[in-house]
Amino acid sequence: EGGSDVVCGKRSPDASVNNFFRNLLHSIYAGLARAILGLRVSDPNAGFKFFRRGKILPVLGKVVDRHWFWDTEVMKRADLAGLSIIEVPVLYVPNREKKSSVRVFSDTIHFITRLLWLRARLWGERE
Repeated sequence: EGGSDVVCGKRSPDASVNNFFRNLLHSIYAGLARAILGLRVSDPNAGFKFFRRGKILPVLGKVVDRHWFWDTEVMKRADLAGLSIIEVPVLYVPNREKKSSVRVFSDTIHFITRLLWLRARLWGERE
């Protein structure tokens, strides 16, 4: 889209009462990612990401996380590598029959720990 190296989808929140708590947690995480890492995208966990192959391959070689945090790490590393990044609105339709696997307390601690881990790792790589 427009010659960008990375395109990241930006989900619009589902305004239903059933998703209020999940949307709140998502917003808090995105805010922490911006505050702790200086992340410039507003929805780092959106699964909608598209990359220019030649530009992202060197970045992917530096990504350590192989689980859910991969999204956040790859977006920060792409930014640090100077890749052009844009967000585009996407339609996200959740599966209402799927039960959430989010464990609020333990996942929150894990999220914050991973953000701090990446900040420390990136700081160490700069030295």
